[in-house]
Amino acid sequence: ALELDPISMSANSGLALVYFWARQYDRAIEQCAKAREIDPQFPLTYYYLAHTLEQKASLDCVMIRLAQ
Repeated sequence: ALELDPISMSANSGLALVYFWARQYDRAIEQCAKAREIDPQFPLTYYYLAHTLEQKASLDCVMIRLAQ
């Protein structure tokens, strides 16, 4: 979809969501940043970014605990 319409907010935010569900949190965050550059007013970008950051923080906490 991005190849056909690289400025599509649905496609850009949707790709961030795909990365989120694949637990590729850093890639999801990067994709949200790209989407924000295209349209900083698109609400789903912030929604996906917030959930991604929440999961990444949880994962980081778990990794720190397991390393102790």
